[in-house]
Amino acid sequence: MRRKNIATLGVVALSALLAGGAQAQTLTNYTSFGNNGHLASAAGDITLDQGNLTRGMAVMSNGQVIVVNRQGGVNIRVIDGVTGTIQPGEVNDTGITGGTFTVNMAGASGDGKLYVANLTTTAASSALKVYEWSDLSAAPTVVYNSTFTEAGITGARLGDTLDVRGSGNNIEMVLGLDSATGGGGYLHLTRPSGSGSFGGTYQAATGAPIDAHRLGITFGSGSNVYGTQGGAVSSVSTIGGPRTSALVLADANERFLDSTIINGVEYLATLQTDGTGNRNRVRVYDMTNPAAPVLVASGRNDLVGDGLANVGATGQIRWGAVNGSKAVIYAMNTNNGIQAYEFDAVPEPATMTLLALGALAARRRRKNSK
Repeated sequence: MRRKNIATLGVVALSALLAGGAQAQTLTNYTSFGNNGHLASAAGDITLDQGNLTRGMAVMSNGQVIVVNRQGGVNIRVIDGVTGTIQPGEVNDTGITGGTFTVNMAGASGDGKLYVANLTTTAASSALKVYEWSDLSAAPTVVYNSTFTEAGITGARLGDTLDVRGSGNNIEMVLGLDSATGGGGYLHLTRPSGSGSFGGTYQAATGAPIDAHRLGITFGSGSNVYGTQGGAVSSVSTIGGPRTSALVLADANERFLDSTIINGVEYLATLQTDGTGNRNRVRVYDMTNPAAPVLVASGRNDLVGDGLANVGATGQIRWGAVNGSKAVIYAMNTNNGIQAYEFDAVPEPATMTLLALGALAARRRRKNSK
């Protein structure tokens, strides 16, 4: 009887896979974080305020969540990624100066470095700066400081979006722009081997709509870069190449993007900034075909509800470390605090396929032996 049940399970699993994939992915509140997966904002708070001053967030390789806040000055805070407890003190901000916003967006490398960029709205006269911390208690190092004329961009607003990947000398960044010159591309920063500073090049993503990376940008797998301002103003492109397709999402108000790999499958997490009944909604897509993302999970923390208005449509969404088939997602919609979810991609596609094929083979052997 037990063998028969296993074989039957295998047939069912294989049938599900052949019919379009096992829809077993789940998105549940990461209940240990804050109040049932939500760390609330508060008016005038220096960590998560409600006056459009908290916009940047990074997740470090050790699991710490970093939040960038401008309430009364530069406030870069550390949050325990498991409990949501705000740690005492702040990240050292000695020497941070300049920009329309002195600090804005954040990202982290795979080897534990923190990066924070300012925001500039006058490209020809106000430098874009990116700061690097190898030690959060020490003063940061300026690793990019340029009016980016070398990137071929003039009159652009830069710093509303930032993504970081890699480690060591192989760290790279992408920053979306709001371009007065009509560009639909993004700034790509790389660090030459042996150099302390990054150099920038403008990636035109030829064919992309104007501002296609302004409110959301992330590295995909390989050389892919995904961007969006919302709705049809979006892009899937390759570094150094043209736009290959639109990024087609479920709602026009999904803006913040972050990508990761789980069990060999690329997943894209998004966060919705507006829309009745859907503000603060987190969605996860299977990006096996970037030209046709497949929605596999969706959730919105009940404590957030419809939430507060986010007039600038700013914030960030970040994957935490992948542990087997699971990873935590942190979603910060400006003025609405941080939501935390656990995404589970089980069953692993390879495991399910082997189980199903093995069960079918066993079933055939029993049938042939009769």
